[in-house]
Parts: sequence; structure tokens; C-alpha cells
Amino acid sequence: MPNDKITAVGANIAEKAAMIWNVADMLRGPFKPHEYGLVILPMTVVKRFHDCLLPTHQAVLDTYEKVKKLQVIDGFLQKASGYQFYNTSRFTFETLLADPDNIESNFRDYLSGFSVNAQDVLAKFDFDNIIKRMVESNTLYLVIKEFGSEKGYLGPDKISAVDCGYIFEDLVRRFSESFGEEAEIVATVICGDSYFNENVDSATATVLDMIKSQNPDLVICGPAFNAGRYGVACGTVAAAVKKEGIPVITGMYKENPGADMFKKEVYIVSTKNSAAGMRDAVKKMAPLALKVAKGEAIGASAEEGYLPNGIRKNFFEKKRGAERAVEMLIKKLNGKEFETEYEMPSFDRVAPGAAIKDMSKAKIALVTSGGIVPKGNPDHIESSSASKYGQYDIEGVTDLTAETYETAHGGYDPVYANEDADRVLPVDVINEFIKEGKIGSLHKYFYTTVGNGTAVANAKKFATEIGQKLVDDHVDAVILTST
Repeated sequence: MPNDKITAVGANIAEKAAMIWNVADMLRGPFKPHEYGLVILPMTVVKRFHDCLLPTHQAVLDTYEKVKKLQVIDGFLQKASGYQFYNTSRFTFETLLADPDNIESNFRDYLSGFSVNAQDVLAKFDFDNIIKRMVESNTLYLVIKEFGSEKGYLGPDKISAVDCGYIFEDLVRRFSESFGEEAEIVATVICGDSYFNENVDSATATVLDMIKSQNPDLVICGPAFNAGRYGVACGTVAAAVKKEGIPVITGMYKENPGADMFKKEVYIVSTKNSAAGMRDAVKKMAPLALKVAKGEAIGASAEEGYLPNGIRKNFFEKKRGAERAVEMLIKKLNGKEFETEYEMPSFDRVAPGAAIKDMSKAKIALVTSGGIVPKGNPDHIESSSASKYGQYDIEGVTDLTAETYETAHGGYDPVYANEDADRVLPVDVINEFIKEGKIGSLHKYFYTTVGNGTAVANAKKFATEIGQKLVDDHVDAVILTST
């Protein structure tokens, strides 16, 4: 299908998309056709960041030298860059190309100079491994050179944010064509997951109309990995599409809340917990998608790679059930691996704690999954799928101001939390209650992490460690806040 939107926006944008995709010619051999996007898409993001920041690059470096010893520096550097992100590396694409012998170490230095929020974006591409492969195949310098050319310029004075969206759409289309002639991506629908979940009915109707206008043979939603809001959005759209009689699949990590909500309605391919597993997800989703589109018989979840949906299918087994059960029991008794034929859900059962009789003498601690951290996020807690938590001293602090605290959470609009972090972590109210004699005291430390897409295993680990610290510090009760 012709890409009319690219044409309508202008030849300049089509030219940029074509130039970027021409980089694929340099990747032939070391990379397979379906892997070209693993190089091209993150490099496009990096170059867009680079060209946006280039006019203020020196100002950022000068500011960094002045404030680098301060505890909180993000605000100063964001002001200097003119954006909500920045880069403190001395390198640019021009200086990278001036030193080809050290291109890898210098390029990694450049990437590490980005602010945490920009690095979070790049982390989704598993770019580190791609760089290694480009170095091994002697293509890193050539790719950077092509993106660093005049034709590769992606600055906002020439290419708007909307234009970038169209360029990405064109790249995705070209990427899909590399899989062969059996299927073709004809359109991509994009909607923010926060907006979707705050406007479910209207957003679903709009997205559904956009999908139906393309008359597709198949719809693929996501994959959402372990992003909760994204998972719910993907599941909601997939269910709506299925009701229209259009074949559809999606992909999620097994612990995504959207998986439990929609696994009985649509096929949900089991993925890893982050976008670093995109390659694996595509390999599993593509074959199932084709079978669903063709109306072919779909096998069991273990065979096809989708999450178990509770639907049982009769089959003939050579060994009777009693014999298979005994074999499994023997394996279990001998400490050997075995796979049950009917996995039972596992639920935590926690007895409620006894009520505190006198709050006026109680020592209270604050714990949050809302991502409240000191300004600058000193421990670099991830905006989603957190692998760590933070412990921060608030002894003597009575108010969490915009100058001192912010949220690292990537699953909700941060504006109001950044204006007043007490909205998520009520330090101000607790201190008022202490003054009024309603609460005895506030624990000197608060504990924080990000609940957005965080794996259950990590959450349990955090809870165990934090819980033990609170017990050791003789805390009487905890107020746990979310978003």
C-alpha cells in the first residue's frame, strides 16, 4: 500500500526515511534482513537526540562543570539544554568520526553522557549488544558516518516531532517487508497508554475505527511486555477487534495485569518482561499470527507459545494417567525436574497484622511504589520494571518540595507529583498529625521503588528486605502509597 502520509508531509521526510534505511546496505552479511531494524531504529533515536541537543551542547558542558559537584544537577542541565533531557559527553557525531580508531569507546562515552530519562529510552532497544555486533563486523564507524552526514540531519528546525513519527512509520513498514511476502504491515496505530486508560471508551472507539478503515486480515497489539497500562490497553483493543470478527493476537509478560484480564479472550503470546526481549517476542508472535490470520488450527499453549487460557483440548496419550502421575511423583521425590499436566495457581496468604491500639505513640514509616526520589534520582531507579529500591533519610524534613524531590515513575503523568511530591508520599500530613498528637513519630527513612511493570519476584524481594529493616528499626506500622 503506498505511504500517502509520507508523501503528503513532504519529499524531505521521505528522503530521510530512505537515507536511514539505506544504512541496511552496510549491514548485509553480519546482520540478517529481519535484524536491520535492531540497528536502524535505535540509531535514529540517538541521532534525533543528538541533533536536538547540538545547538546547546557547549552550554550544557559549561553548566555541567559548574554544578557537577552539587547533589542535584538535573534542573540546571535541563535548563541549559532547552529540553527535559541532556548529554554531558564531550563527543558529538563530528568528533566521533574524527577518531575512527577509538570509535567504540568514544561512542559508548557519548551514550553514557545522556541523562537518565534518555538512557531509559535507549535501554529498551538492547543497544549494548547491537553495538558489540557492529564492532565485530566493522560496521559501527560506517553507520555513524552515514547518520552523521548532511542527509542524516534530524534537528527540530528541519524535522518536527510529527515528521519523526511519519519517518518511524515508514521505517517500520520497510522493516516489515524484510520478513518476506507472506505478510505486510499496512498501518500502525499509536496511542499513549496513559491517555488510553484514562479515556478507555472513546480511545477504544477511535482506535477501532482506525483499524477497521484499513480492512486488515490480522491485527497485532503490542507486545506490551511487563508494562501494566500498555498491557491493559493492548488487551482492551484486542478484545474489541476480535468482537468485530478480525483475527488478532497480542504479547505480554505472564505477570502483566493485562495478561490475567484478557488471556481467556484473545491469544496472548508469552514474552520476556522488557523490550530487550523484542527479538524473542517477534520470533514467537509471527508464526502464531500467520496461523491465526489463515484460520489454521491452533495447538496447545505449550506448542504455540501463548499463555494458557484455561481451554482444555482432548488428546490421546500413550500412558494412562495413573502411570504418568507415578512417574512425576518419582521424579519429584528424587529431586528431578518434572512438568505437571495441571498447574495450580499459587497464592500468598498473609495474616493481617493486629491493629495499633494507640497511634499517638506509634512510630510510622512511609513506603511507596510511586517512585518518589530525591531530585536527580541519585540511585537511578528505573522508570519501569524496576530492579532496585531506594532508602532515603527524611529526618527533619517536613515538606517535599519541587526543588528537592521528584518522581522516577514512568507509568503516570509526573507533573503533579513533581510539583509536590507530598501528593504521593504524605510527609507534610504525617508531620501535621505528629504536631497534633495523632501520631507518635515518623521513621527517619522512607523506602521507594517504581511499581510500573515491576516483576512480582523483584517486588517480593524488595518487600522482604524493606520489611526486615523496618522490624530492626522497631517501626510499629507502615503507610504504603501507590500512584
